Amino acid sequence: MPGNVGELVTIERTLDSFDRPDQQLEVGGGVAEGWAPEIGAWAISGGQAFPSEPTSERSLLVRDLGQSDVAVQAELSKVSHDAGVVFRYQDPSNYWAVVAAPYYGTWVLFKVLDGKEEVVATTGLSETSDGTTVGLRGDGDTIDVVVNERVTATVVDGALRTATKAGMTAQGTEPRFENFKADEGPSVAGESRGGGQGR
Repeated sequence: MPGNVGELVTIERTLDSFDRPDQQLEVGGGVAEGWAPEIGAWAISGGQAFPSEPTSERSLLVRDLGQSDVAVQAELSKVSHDAGVVFRYQDPSNYWAVVAAPYYGTWVLFKVLDGKEEVVATTGLSETSDGTTVGLRGDGDTIDVVVNERVTATVVDGALRTATKAGMTAQGTEPRFENFKADEGPSVAGESRGGGQGR
């Protein structure tokens, strides 16, 4: 059964390491093709992606993965409050996200529907230091929060079930992101779900 807390989730496919010359990330622009800065300006510097300008709203950088049943993950080389991963993103008023709350030593899962934000779960006491990886995995209505390759929280919620975009979010310009990964399809991380290379 999916969603067991403590379950190992390994995402192999790196979609973007951001290991390239410093640049602004523009919609459909050159080597940054695929990323869309939905809110705020984003850039790459020193092999890391980050919001390059302060904004009064939550900065959002997303790309279309083509499926909603995906596992996505990013490494936060610099963790800051309210920085994390966006998932099943439809538009700036409709998406899921998991973000850091370092002061409390946890990660917060929330959904935004019609512009209204609702906290759905937290991961309990979890690693929030620099270099932590965080992600979300979807299989039907089941959504898992994954911190350092372990499931730390699970919810069952069909909201935005067909939305196919994912990416990163932040408040302010402090956080830094590396190695955005995604595995697509309902059998992601198959060995931990009893499929694929099962043990």
